[in-house]
Amino acid sequence: MKILAVDDDEFILELLTEALNDVGLSDITLATSAEHAIDCVRNAASPYQCILLDIQMPGMNGIDLCKWLRRQDRYNETPIIMITSLSDKAYIDRAFSSGASDYVTKPFDLTELGSRVRIAQRQIQTNNRLSQKKFEVKAIGAQLEDVYRVELSDAVHITDVAGVIDMLALENYLLKMQRGDLYATSLVAFRIANVAELYARSHANILFRDILADTVESVINSMHGINRMTAYAGNGIFVSLVSDFGDLDVPELETECNQMLADLGAVTASGRRIDITIKMGARTRFGVTHSGKAALNHLHSVIADLLIPPDTPSDMHQRDTGNSPGFIGTLSKTVQRLLGDTTR
Repeated sequence: MKILAVDDDEFILELLTEALNDVGLSDITLATSAEHAIDCVRNAASPYQCILLDIQMPGMNGIDLCKWLRRQDRYNETPIIMITSLSDKAYIDRAFSSGASDYVTKPFDLTELGSRVRIAQRQIQTNNRLSQKKFEVKAIGAQLEDVYRVELSDAVHITDVAGVIDMLALENYLLKMQRGDLYATSLVAFRIANVAELYARSHANILFRDILADTVESVINSMHGINRMTAYAGNGIFVSLVSDFGDLDVPELETECNQMLADLGAVTASGRRIDITIKMGARTRFGVTHSGKAALNHLHSVIADLLIPPDTPSDMHQRDTGNSPGFIGTLSKTVQRLLGDTTR
């Protein structure tokens, strides 16, 4: 795996090199500034497959460099792991919103760092298999549209909407949050009420992705700045982490969003109107007693509640917030299906 490590501290770069060598990774390029890293990216014969970025650096910082990388066609899905000191917590939200995949803290545990990079390596291998599938389908020509086909349960990564990150990145973020940070954070989940109909009408292709993007953009705009980050969990369900100090009237938000979506006037290629309706869940607080793992369990429980058909008697806000197989089970099946398809 070809790795680019960026840090203005040469001692940290030495530690990174040692940790990566310990897990059998030696193709490492070191850069001591964001500007140096940009030169490396531009001059590289082939793309880097994983990037480690220090957040705080003189000149262009790691967050701005992450944004720049995500704007490059060859790096819009490359794993980017941010490196931060404990005092950098205020920057972590911005890092994930800018496209970071994960982060480790200084002083970092060399074993943990190696594990994080190995996870990134597995992600690369999966992406490569999917890319190969896309290439093969594109070569056929008549099946080009299948490249963009998604399953209803797929946690599609929605790009080009500010404040939206990948579901896996949001889960990584929650796992690392401290109790004090969780205390100041609330969770708001919402779903597209008529998602099955929209999925069928869009033939599961680009139009469905556009519907998802229009929906989440309308909701984020209606939150008036208190959204910290939002991710799509599949099955028409979105989850948002919001500041606990902002005013948010959930019923009013639902009404405003549905009106905004109605005014949007989306249509299919044949000119048929697309009516998108969302249903908001209650705003729930993680609470001071939650750990990152408990917060993640709560997130999965809320998602599982939203998977229940609307005509099924249940109160999503009185359910137990322990471990839930809903999202994990769906994600696991999706991954197994993809791996199975690409290894045949």
